[in-house]
Parts: sequence; C-alpha cells; structure tokens
Amino acid sequence: MSPKIDFATVGGVVIAFAMISAAIVIGGDPRNFFQLASVLLVIGGTIAVTTVCFSVSEILQAPKVILRTIIYTVSDPKIAATELLKLSELARSKGLLALEETLPKLRNDKMFYKSIRMLVDGVPANDLERILRNEVMAVTSRHDQSANILRRAGEYAPAMGLIGT
Repeated sequence: MSPKIDFATVGGVVIAFAMISAAIVIGGDPRNFFQLASVLLVIGGTIAVTTVCFSVSEILQAPKVILRTIIYTVSDPKIAATELLKLSELARSKGLLALEETLPKLRNDKMFYKSIRMLVDGVPANDLERILRNEVMAVTSRHDQSANILRRAGEYAPAMGLIGT
C-alpha cells in the first residue's frame, strides 16, 4: 500500500482559492476584503453553530477523516488477492500458527493485520466475520458522521457570511 493524494480534491481547493484571490486582486484594494471582525463572525460562527449540533468527539474526528479524504492509501486488489492466496497456502501446509510469522509485514494494513491476528489467536470464523463486519460498519458510521458535520457547516456558512458582511 502506498499513500495516494486525491488530486481532484486538492485541485478543486487550489482553484477555489486562486479564483477568490484573483477576484480580490482585480476588485481593488485587498484590505477591503478582509476585516478581522467579519472573518471571526464567519469562521467562528460557523464552527460554533456546527459544534452545537454535534459532540466534541465527533467534531474532533472530522479533521482526521477530511485528511484521509485527501491523502489515502490504496491496496492494489491483485496484490491483495495474491497475498491472501499465499497466506492461505501457508496456513494449509503449515497450519494457522505459521501465519504469525507474516504479521510484521502486515502492520501497515490494519484490517488485514487484525484479521490474521485473530485467526492465529484461534477466533472462530463466525466470530471473526461478525467482528470484522462490525468494525467496517463502525468506520463507515464515523465517516458518515464526519460528512454530516461538513454538510451542516456548509449549511450554516452562507448565513454566517451574510452576517459577517
């Protein structure tokens, strides 16, 4: 797995800031566009109103998810499948405990590592499947909650912008 950057997301943000900067430069004196009180009202107000709708832990989780949206790791499915086949052959020929020696190589992929770790520890297949499904659902839920925070901030930001103007 290698870190990837979502250039579409980064490019969109860069283009947005470039357009805003160009509009400010073309529009005259840049000092007319920035007033500390207005910036505090817009940014602080948006954060404050959004924070009222969510818990502190949910708010603190959102920046991590945003960062993972921009910089993320992707496993090549072919490589993952090949690795899984090698591990299954090793388990068939030498037993499940032989998988323990492969664990240090799997540290970078949390889910894969956890799965193999639980197999080696003797967790029954049904329990393993249930645990991993619950973990995937929990991650999905956290990501959905972070998206909801951003949606809510996007709903309030225009109103705060009008107040700040």
